[in-house]
Amino acid sequence: MLQTTDFSLPGVNDHPKLACSFVRWRPLQAENGSAASNLGSTRSSAPSLRLSLVFFHCNGTHKETWLPTVEHLFDALHALPGAQFTVIEAWAIDSPQHGHAARLNDRVLLELPDGLDMDQWNAPVNTLFKSGLIAGDRVVGIGHSAGSVSLITMTLGYALDRLPFSSMIVIEPPMMPPKMLKYAQEKRLPMLRAIELAKTRQDVWSSREEAREWFGRQFPWRRWDKRVFDLFIEHALHDLPTATYPSQREGVTLACTRAQDSAAYTKFKIGFTALDRLTKLCASLPVHCIFGETIDMV
Repeated sequence: MLQTTDFSLPGVNDHPKLACSFVRWRPLQAENGSAASNLGSTRSSAPSLRLSLVFFHCNGTHKETWLPTVEHLFDALHALPGAQFTVIEAWAIDSPQHGHAARLNDRVLLELPDGLDMDQWNAPVNTLFKSGLIAGDRVVGIGHSAGSVSLITMTLGYALDRLPFSSMIVIEPPMMPPKMLKYAQEKRLPMLRAIELAKTRQDVWSSREEAREWFGRQFPWRRWDKRVFDLFIEHALHDLPTATYPSQREGVTLACTRAQDSAAYTKFKIGFTALDRLTKLCASLPVHCIFGETIDMV
């Protein structure tokens, strides 16, 4: 069982208007049998290294999408006696235009129809690190797809010998050099077709149940794990009205609007920046890269 705590914080530095939304999961029982909430107690009987995990979601989803992964991870760690480390908590971050954060930033996002730039996208994780809420001795960053780009580029404000993460895991990173992007554009690869679909797909449904039925028939949602799909229906949709649809009083719409979703797919230069930064990070800390078995997007 996990203890779930939600946090909403104001933005910091150059992005005070962008509110931040986080969720923290901690095991109710730590791996050594002691209460997880007793984080400040003596560590004589516990593993010497305490890790915090910070998860970054992909475009079009939300922070809670990581919950099944986190549950599986803590179950696996509980069954791993004698480990030299323990994961004491896992954090997940909503990008400013996704999930609950999108509701908090509803009206602000209307002022940014061309999407967020790199610094705006990374504002929440910088807020989290400045908050003092992370309890681990070391922090492992884990990013999926666009989340891996955010994970990598947020380190640009840090010297390579003072990085906020002790290691990184990047999953299906959508990064490529300019020549490869040109090839992808010429060949009309699926990743490029996704941009066009994001601009025009249905984004209003009469009810959450109607939305569930619609997404259940569409790629890629119809292929998702049921737990992840259910969380998407719960957290990636907002009840109407919203700032985008102020006159509609019933039904649901996308938390990440079509404008914000499609704009994110066009930020190719951020991907170039991330790839260049990754070459430097790999010389400074452990980086593990994961690609899926099915080549359907990247």
